[in-house]
Amino acid sequence: KVNELRKKGLVLDAKDPETGELKPYGISLKNSKILKKYNLFQNDTPYISFVPIVDNTENTLKTLLKSNINNTQELTKISGITFKNGNETIINKPNKEKYDLDKVPIPNRELADLEDYIDIRSILTSRGCINQCNFCPTYNYWGSWRGKSAENVIKEIESLIKKYNTKKIIFLDDNATVSKNRMQKISNIIIKKKINIKLGCLSSINTYDKETFELMHKAGFKWIHFGIESGSQKVLNNNNK
Repeated sequence: KVNELRKKGLVLDAKDPETGELKPYGISLKNSKILKKYNLFQNDTPYISFVPIVDNTENTLKTLLKSNINNTQELTKISGITFKNGNETIINKPNKEKYDLDKVPIPNRELADLEDYIDIRSILTSRGCINQCNFCPTYNYWGSWRGKSAENVIKEIESLIKKYNTKKIIFLDDNATVSKNRMQKISNIIIKKKINIKLGCLSSINTYDKETFELMHKAGFKWIHFGIESGSQKVLNNNNK
């Protein structure tokens, strides 16, 4: 099963630190139905016990951590998870309750020794995507795009500068420029407050807006990564691009 899934690009491999051999450590699932198709809860794949929670992670995980995972009846009531019950794979309904991203606290970066990393800090200001490309799990994992408010984004940028003397920040959103109004507001606040910072982000061609990108450059965005994927329209069409 693992080899079959590897051919489909669904297996996440990592090198064994002792032998250097590539071994599977996880499986990238676009939806829970793949579990049933490949019987991934059988004895030869014991490393899967719960499918990663999708879309509204915080809401579902909070409920799961308070639950008795040995109580099947209790687990069947938790939206957003898939689990094994004997030889049966239980797929619960999705969790439709949206989590307010502005409630997500600024990450405690003191848990990591930042001196061990390059001098670029990263932030995540949105989740999800407006696209549904065949090769990408983002939409299936996070759902439709939604972002933090411009004010909260600025708060985290200022925190990074104040606490860690940060000079460069990259937005690790799958697509930071989905909302031109939000990005324009972020840029305008940076310009107005004269925040001296170099910025970068991920974007896609279909969200390009000349006015917005010129404003972003003025605010300090010096590099933008576009997902081009292919120069062939046929390939793009096949991948729902």
